[in-house]
Amino acid sequence: MTYKIQLWGTSKNSNLIKFKVFRSITLRVLFNAPWYVSNRILHHDLNLPSISSLASHHYNKFHKNTFKNSNPLISKLSSCTIPDNSPPLSCRLKLKWPLDLLNII
Repeated sequence: MTYKIQLWGTSKNSNLIKFKVFRSITLRVLFNAPWYVSNRILHHDLNLPSISSLASHHYNKFHKNTFKNSNPLISKLSSCTIPDNSPPLSCRLKLKWPLDLLNII
């Protein structure tokens, strides 16, 4: 479930809901959970983090590893600036960037 979680964490809420539904259905099947157990209780009992905190953790880890890399091309990937961030585009579309995950801890 953590494949490309850094990008899933910045997707729109409609896509995140699909991912959460898939995650809950998978957990119910794997652990044979009865119908009357809520998804919140299921996630709490299994000690699973939320998708946003999981995405933030993995992006922070990725950011630290690319920043420390000796290859200059890879270390530039950890830039703290957003490329071509013009105010009309970013305000109108309400874009989410992976860098936004650095502030969530």
